[in-house]
Amino acid sequence: MMIPVSDTANQIASAAPSVALKQALDNVEQAQAKKSDIMRESVEYLANINVVDDLMLVHQGQKTKEEAFNSQKEKFTAYFKRISDQDDLIKQSNDVIMGSFP
Repeated sequence: MMIPVSDTANQIASAAPSVALKQALDNVEQAQAKKSDIMRESVEYLANINVVDDLMLVHQGQKTKEEAFNSQKEKFTAYFKRISDQDDLIKQSNDVIMGSFP
């Protein structure tokens, strides 16, 4: 048995501010989940990092120290960029949420 919903409740739920607020809350939830996944992935990467191969190539003269360093730096930069993108989405969504309350 379904509980009847009044027309006023339907109008409020479909009003533009309500829809924007719900979308912002959904965006925050999704961004936080993605950020958590990226953080977990980056911690796993750190736990399994193996720079010995790069250092061996440096020792053998097949790579410079800068190349070895930059290859690792690029990987970390990519993780930080992905985390930063999620933080930006969370901030934008929070601005929408806070703007909904006078």
